[in-house]
Amino acid sequence: MHTYIHTYIHTYIHTYIHTYIHTYIHTYIHTYIHTYIHTYIHTSIHPSIHPCAQINLKHSRVATANLMKYAADNKVDIICKQEPYIN
Repeated sequence: MHTYIHTYIHTYIHTYIHTYIHTYIHTYIHTYIHTYIHTYIHTSIHPSIHPCAQINLKHSRVATANLMKYAADNKVDIICKQEPYIN
């Protein structure tokens, strides 16, 4: 009984915490920092030149989607991206 309870608690807590931290917090922070701040810095350095952005998306579906939306909304002409999300 003790082993079963320990296994259940460990599995549940580990899965919940890992899923919450990795999926929500990591994705949100990664998306915010890389897609917004990092891209903004690169596009605002030389405003008279074609707006460009450089980003490592780390295979994140959310970051890839947000980058494309950001590029369209802010008229970014050139995007140099690494590790995009691939279906």
